[in-house]
Amino acid sequence: MERHSLKATDCLFKTFLCYLFFIIPLFAEPRVKVQSIGLSDYPNVEIQIHSETKPNPSDLSIREQVGVSSMVVSEFVVEENTGKNPVDLYLSLPSYTDATDRRWLLALASRIFGSTEGTGGISNLHIQSNAKFIQYERIQLNSISNAFPYPKEPLASSPIQSLEEFLDSIPESKKDKILIFVNFQSEWADRFRIPEFAKKIREKKIHLIVISPSSLAATKLVSYTDGEFYEVSKNESYANLFTSLQKKTRPSFTIKYKSPWDISKLETETVALLIGGFGLNNDINIKYELSMWWTLYRKFSDPFLFFPAVLFLVLLCFASLYYLRGFDGQKETYVATMEKVSPESRDEIEVYDRVYGETMERAARDKEIANSIREKEVPEGLSYSYAVLIKKENGNEKYPIQWDETKLGRSETNHLVLFDSEVSNLHAKIKKVKGKFILFDCASETGVYLNGRKLLRPKVLFDLDEIRLGKTVLSFRGR
Repeated sequence: MERHSLKATDCLFKTFLCYLFFIIPLFAEPRVKVQSIGLSDYPNVEIQIHSETKPNPSDLSIREQVGVSSMVVSEFVVEENTGKNPVDLYLSLPSYTDATDRRWLLALASRIFGSTEGTGGISNLHIQSNAKFIQYERIQLNSISNAFPYPKEPLASSPIQSLEEFLDSIPESKKDKILIFVNFQSEWADRFRIPEFAKKIREKKIHLIVISPSSLAATKLVSYTDGEFYEVSKNESYANLFTSLQKKTRPSFTIKYKSPWDISKLETETVALLIGGFGLNNDINIKYELSMWWTLYRKFSDPFLFFPAVLFLVLLCFASLYYLRGFDGQKETYVATMEKVSPESRDEIEVYDRVYGETMERAARDKEIANSIREKEVPEGLSYSYAVLIKKENGNEKYPIQWDETKLGRSETNHLVLFDSEVSNLHAKIKKVKGKFILFDCASETGVYLNGRKLLRPKVLFDLDEIRLGKTVLSFRGR
């Protein structure tokens, strides 16, 4: 007796749930979504709204509220946009058990994808499986046929887990997103995951449609996500499904009006927008914010203003650099001096500047140094028609100085290669100027020593001068 009483109570409870979630939604309000608010031409405001029913302008009311004060918009225009509302469709199907199931599922997929064709959105297909993740991206309608490679997988005993993997793969998008979940099971082993799954659905702003047998799990999933339910065994369910999909792809509407507040673009203010109508019991309540920075952002986001502004700033920077480069009066003297120096001598001045830590201006003003490196003036010292370097080890090897500029260092590109770890790649050079041989330090790390003293400036070489580079000692002989 007690058992029959429990069964009767359970039956009444399920009947009540079916009435609550399947009968009451028949009288639910139409779905309305505010897609965007255009403020680029403020105080002219444009609101793009998608509604499953065509709005009647005479039934609409618009109010703007700032703080506790509100003003009614008396004049506005409602325009229907061209083209279908963009919809990204994600379809999750179970695996099949026989050829009949396979044909039926493929026919259903073809009808569903066909209902959103031409909207500009994407269509992805997911096959439920707990063993692996199966997804077909960007499905074309003509590819859904009997030749489609529909995999046969074991029954997914935890469909929510499989569906959750599919949900995680859905990217963020400004388009409307619809997830259709088809399942033949009345009991789900992972129904405890429904609350967490429903939370993700709401966070991603995805509209969920469930096609399955009538069950407590399906009812719970639909109610938590504010979705739609269609019983898989009823023929009228599919007619209602395709009608609903057709409404979701209906063109959106744009409401245009002039804000009665006409707030200054330099002020920061939050405006609450209340829109009544669309067959709703409550007004649509949205907000937009005005500020100086937001106004500048909207202005510069216009490419016809952004690119000219960037070009102007670049030209301004180049002009500033051009005029500032000769600002210092001392630089003018240096430039005039450098005009008399050959390109090779300019390189020598730069090397001198790096080695001895003095500015190029001071080097140019130093007449003794400038005269020693100019080709037009004869440096002091003896002239030699022939000169050699003698390495004071390994049998006093001789290296004739045959070039106008002889480079010494560890690198193989030098005229005289020194195998010494303390010698830099380009350590020093000897330049022949009108019969005189001048020794230069080429910014070496360990320095150049001439007759035991560190070379602090280019020097003319004399016969029997001793040159030390690192651990290597060279003797200069000229005649």
